[in-house]
Amino acid sequence: RRTLETAITLVTNFGVPMEAEGLVKRIEKLGLVPSVKTLEQLARCYALNGNVQGVLNVVSRLSDNGHSQTASTYHSAILAFAKNNDEEDAHRAFRTMVKEGIQPDVATLDALLSAHSAAARAVQTLEECRAKYKLEPTIKTYNTILAIYLRQVAAAEDSKVYDEAVQFAQSIPFERNIQTWNLIIKLEGARGNLQRVLLRYKQLTKSNIKPTLETYFGMIRCLVTKAERTGVQPTDDELRVVEALLKQAAFLPNGRNNANLYLKVAEVYSYTPHFSRIEQLMQKSNSRHPGFAAYIRKAEENARSSNISHKVGHA
Repeated sequence: RRTLETAITLVTNFGVPMEAEGLVKRIEKLGLVPSVKTLEQLARCYALNGNVQGVLNVVSRLSDNGHSQTASTYHSAILAFAKNNDEEDAHRAFRTMVKEGIQPDVATLDALLSAHSAAARAVQTLEECRAKYKLEPTIKTYNTILAIYLRQVAAAEDSKVYDEAVQFAQSIPFERNIQTWNLIIKLEGARGNLQRVLLRYKQLTKSNIKPTLETYFGMIRCLVTKAERTGVQPTDDELRVVEALLKQAAFLPNGRNNANLYLKVAEVYSYTPHFSRIEQLMQKSNSRHPGFAAYIRKAEENARSSNISHKVGHA
């Protein structure tokens, strides 16, 4: 039994509910009743996958075994609702937990905040929970709200939300970690502002925090966003920046010839006529991802259009 429960913990960390469920059933086949801790792990596994019904089924099994819902299973329910962007049900589960006399912790607060679609409401919820339940936020709490701001800025060109996000980032009372910096870089990138992205990157490196692959993805994505919004192809200087970032990323673990990173660079080049560079990236990455072929076709079309324009200009 102990071996199976240990295996369930490991499977939960990887978020594979079907395997976790299979291990629980093996415990039951031995004629044993799964412990509360085991069922809590199973609920968490379902929650990580956003499977609300799976979590609720685990809660029913707890009840069938004579146990009440626990802080952990409430947390899982709130997390599952959050992953489905169900703010209303996440709040309902949170209120029920409190009504049952279970004191929420900051991890549950973070899960609740992540259910919000608007950062302003998340900030309001944070302040209410700090006042009512004496919960003290962590850097993860602030990162959760910053991620909501990022989604809002990426979804609309509303400069007011962007300004609020920048002010919120500046107000964070903790030392920024790499997750915070990556969110800030993506926030600037969502506006297609390469200069601001490079400024944030410079600040990151000065803080003695090492960038990750996610950092470089966010920076390179900035030029894709700019091209999408303006319809203007990246300049030669911007392409040189991309190539420099690609070289820097190569020094990271899994950064050299990383297929996903190369695909993102190829997407930048798809807004230019340089289809041969995309072919080089595809070869270096040793990947057959269909995105490479699509980007090559797009760049070839740009090249043909460029040649036509050039000929017309000289006619």
